[in-house]
Parts: sequence; structure tokens; C-alpha cells
Amino acid sequence: MSEYLRLCKSLEYLVERYGPIVERLRFVMFVYLVDLEWSRLHDGKPYTEARYQRWNRIVATSAPSLIWCADGNPVHSRIAYAAGWLYGVRLPARGMADLPLTFADQNWKKPDRQRYMTALARHRPSLATVLDWEWEVQ
Repeated sequence: MSEYLRLCKSLEYLVERYGPIVERLRFVMFVYLVDLEWSRLHDGKPYTEARYQRWNRIVATSAPSLIWCADGNPVHSRIAYAAGWLYGVRLPARGMADLPLTFADQNWKKPDRQRYMTALARHRPSLATVLDWEWEVQ
């Protein structure tokens, strides 16, 4: 936590001053623009410890992302997504929400590699887990 002390303080200040900012990207852009202006006035050094990356004409930060991963609960998934969380499920899923899928997990107790790979090909998430081998039969 101490590694991102100024970033945390900046986020805390923004929420206290302006209330909750629902869209994650908008929140990141807000911090980025403040950092950009600060760096113009202070020898090119940003105020926070955030490291920004340009991606598809969007500025992103290397701060952690929050992923809501709940298979079979589309109502709660939509609420989490509206609050700025990324969407994840365990594939193959029982009841997915109609949201962009960012993260795919799998059943590690009863893995079905073929069904998992088919679901990955169908949904094309940005991130997916890889099964750990715990027994020789796997």
C-alpha cells in the first residue's frame, strides 16, 4: 500500500470532493489529467506513483483492476459492472450476463479442458486461467 501512497490519497480526495465516480475509465482519466497538469508545473514528474500506458487512444494506469467473477448471477454481475468492476465468470457458465467478458476461470476440482477451450473460443476473454496439474492423471 505504501508504494502507491500518493495515488491512494489522490483517489480518496477525489471521492470525498466529487462523490463516487462510477465509470472506472473516467476515474483514471481524472487522475491522469491532474497528474499531467502537475507534471507540467513540476519538472515533468507526476504527483502520483501511477504509471500510465496509452492503449487504443485511451490512457490506462497500471493500478490493480477489480474483477467481479460470479457464474450464474447476472443481476449482481450487472450491478458490479455498473460500479466499474470488470466482468468474469467460470466457463462453461450456467448463467452469464450480457456484458463484455474480461476474465474466464475454470472448475479446478472437476476440469473439463475441451468444454473450457470451446467456451474460451466462443467468448474470447482478455484473461483466462490455466489449469494447474495436481495429479499425474491430469
